[in-house]
Amino acid sequence: MASSQFAERFAKLASDPIEMQQELFLKSFIFALGDDWKEVGRLATQFTDYLRNTGDEHDLNPAAAAEFLQKNGKTRTALQRRDEIRDIDLDQNDRIAFVEYLMLHYKAMILTEYYKRHQTTPEEDLSNDGIGVINVGHKLLEELFTMPAGLSPELEAAIEEFYAQKRARQQKMDGLREKAAAGGVRGMTAKNELAQMEAGDVTEMNRMELTLEAAKRRSMKTSGEEALRAKQHAEESERANKLAAGRNKIKGIASMWE
Repeated sequence: MASSQFAERFAKLASDPIEMQQELFLKSFIFALGDDWKEVGRLATQFTDYLRNTGDEHDLNPAAAAEFLQKNGKTRTALQRRDEIRDIDLDQNDRIAFVEYLMLHYKAMILTEYYKRHQTTPEEDLSNDGIGVINVGHKLLEELFTMPAGLSPELEAAIEEFYAQKRARQQKMDGLREKAAAGGVRGMTAKNELAQMEAGDVTEMNRMELTLEAAKRRSMKTSGEEALRAKQHAEESERANKLAAGRNKIKGIASMWE
């Protein structure tokens, strides 16, 4: 069962648009994902297409979620799929939202971050990408809502801007599709504009991703420099304490002969 501390927040998140679910997930795990952070967007596109194909609007039933899991290279037995999908149905509504799917897809990564933050050894076997691991929903949820230490205000703002631009672009394209479907002169104009936007999708997405990647690298550099300064400060403090302790010891010995 999901921790009561986060259950209400998670239920709200799972009901939000997929782009907003992506946004929070990326804020939490942009460093853990490394160069693969763009994969989250690819999965979102596939999840949205899969929803459209199954006639669903926002989330999947467990059987459809299991099939989607198989299509994305996460092979499990039928029993493992059933148990693991049940484990990540964190709002317990028997539906799998995109953020819940992400918790399953990246389970091993999230648990690794959880134990790294707690500075403890993993209790579960994560060697096989977390396949078969269950009863970890509360840990996944806690890590999802714990922002990484290196998430600078600049990077957080860059992620928000990245998804704001994606939402605005998607809304415009959805509007053009509606106009195109209506036909007529305006419909033809909308269809042409939509075709131009779709043709430029890759270029536009690359530009947006490069901007976010640059912000990520700046944040990593800054947090790394801060960590180095903190380490140097701690080492200097330790040396100063040892030096002071040595001097006090010498004074103590000297006082015995006075």
